[in-house]
Amino acid sequence: VDSIVEVVNRMLTVSAEKNSRIQKVMVVSVGLSRGAMASMKLALKLSDSSFSSRISKSMLLFDPVPGNSIWTGFPYSCVKCQDLSKTGNILRRVLALYPYEPLPDVAMHAPCFPIYPRNTFVEEEVTLGCHQGAVFGTIPNPQKPYEMASVLSFRRIKDFLDSENVELQFSPDVYQPTLKECINVCQRALKWKQSSNPSDVVLSERRTHDRTGRGRVIVRKASGIDKWLNKHHRNLEDVRIKAQMKKIANNGGKCSSILNDLDPRQRGTGTFQLDLEDGVCGCESII
Repeated sequence: VDSIVEVVNRMLTVSAEKNSRIQKVMVVSVGLSRGAMASMKLALKLSDSSFSSRISKSMLLFDPVPGNSIWTGFPYSCVKCQDLSKTGNILRRVLALYPYEPLPDVAMHAPCFPIYPRNTFVEEEVTLGCHQGAVFGTIPNPQKPYEMASVLSFRRIKDFLDSENVELQFSPDVYQPTLKECINVCQRALKWKQSSNPSDVVLSERRTHDRTGRGRVIVRKASGIDKWLNKHHRNLEDVRIKAQMKKIANNGGKCSSILNDLDPRQRGTGTFQLDLEDGVCGCESII
């Protein structure tokens, strides 16, 4: 973290001395587990920089885990970095992804929900998988749960970096799943999880450390009651719809009927099978 701050400060110092056209440095980070906590610390340190007005940060947090116990009632690590409210205009955008499958409490792998500045664009989404098991390699036609989770994670992370103008170079042996394949995974997963008890609404629940005080939990609900697997699924469908509309428009056709037929939001707001729900306050909320 300190070395990154040093590099950013050096860049801005040199640009000032040489009257460079560099007006602002964009810092984009992706962090998994404790790496996500380090990304939060980086945001705080950059906000303390003498060049803070010339720094902008975006970050993707994949299952940010501070390593604290749900049951002790006292947080042992990474407490200060979970309050990012004072990072001001530094923190421009956050995408936080939370795999829904819980680990045993003894593993102390409950994820956290930080406090963000009001002006930060924040997306918090639940996805398939279990912690690092959601970021294995990608393959065509994934069948196993961790394979399906990894395909969606790859696409979500890559799309985030693309939107931040971060260009990735992949070796030929890295399989890059298509939009169609990812939508297919979402549709299959939406129908896949069944319950032996028809009255079950919530099939899985994962406790968290929620610094906002809302005590949110990560849930997977029974299949058949939701329109989308998660927010990512809805976004992918929107991309598909826009691509079809563009193709139709280029061929001189009309798009209004296609939009009404395809866009799920034209038929109601809908809900997500993988989602966040307010629940019991975690230990960090009492600080």
